[in-house]
Amino acid sequence: MNERARAKPERAGLLAVGASLLLIASVHAAPGGYLVEAISDECDTLSPIWSAGLRGIPESLTVTGGALSIRSFDNGDDPYPSAEDMISTHANQLGRSLSAAEGPSVIAQVWLPPFEEWSNGVNASGFREWLGVRVTAYDADLPLGNGYFYPGIYFSTDDAGPCLIARVGDGYGADITIGRISAPGWWTVGLSWNEEGRTEYYATPGRASLTSAELLHVTPEFDEPAANRSIDALVGNFVALRMTFPPTGQLSPNWIMNNFRVYVRTPPVFPTIVLRLSDGLVRLELSGGSEGFRYLLQRSDDLTTWITVDDLISDGEGRVWTETAAARAFYRIARPWP
Repeated sequence: MNERARAKPERAGLLAVGASLLLIASVHAAPGGYLVEAISDECDTLSPIWSAGLRGIPESLTVTGGALSIRSFDNGDDPYPSAEDMISTHANQLGRSLSAAEGPSVIAQVWLPPFEEWSNGVNASGFREWLGVRVTAYDADLPLGNGYFYPGIYFSTDDAGPCLIARVGDGYGADITIGRISAPGWWTVGLSWNEEGRTEYYATPGRASLTSAELLHVTPEFDEPAANRSIDALVGNFVALRMTFPPTGQLSPNWIMNNFRVYVRTPPVFPTIVLRLSDGLVRLELSGGSEGFRYLLQRSDDLTTWITVDDLISDGEGRVWTETAAARAFYRIARPWP
């Protein structure tokens, strides 16, 4: 039996109508909180959430083995040499940014190519930062850039070798080495924001959960008030690819991303559901629900084994699902494991 089908709901409400029963259940278990599906990317397809940033989008984006290969070369198509950006703006998929009160965070899993394939030079900014998992954030008190800043973790090199570098991206805080990369292959990195709104930077080798044990750095407090960041909103996702400058004309190393997930700590609201029986049909009318979250409509004939009959990401609009009425049937709305 499927483990998800057996899982006992953490919260449930019952609505009985004739021979049918409607069960609303919450099923979730994600270290980052509640996955916001509409603004996340599982990287198993070329997701439409991404678009070109200020520096253009990577020239070679391909999906292989259920993961996204991110490579490029400098073809001189923009005024920013040896640099490409993939960005998404949450307002385009979700209709809004995520507020700090929702407790947003991001987690990404990235495969690092062998060290001998990394550049021995610098990028166009004079740094040795090659791939950055970043976000677009907003702080109303930031006097620069209309309040936008761009924190992230770069896979980089310094004088001691491969490393992780934290960037605040606000024009004040300097980049800082926060950890060593002992081996290539899969790494998991993440960003979150504490109660003061300061950015926390996490990383660990492998494809793994992130806990407090993987916290590597917290943006420090500075003497200059204008240099202290406190997030008001998470605006979008950001992947930064940097290449050797001057350009070599060769494809950059093959960085592979397995997922880029956005979470909140605030539980999503379940859709409102009305069950109707008419002319031998069961009609379920779904409306509302927190926009951008995935919900599963499930059916059972014994309250033990559940079958998913519809899978939807809520857009805030109504949805109707019908089937032939059975002598005995139970229905529930559940949240999947992220």
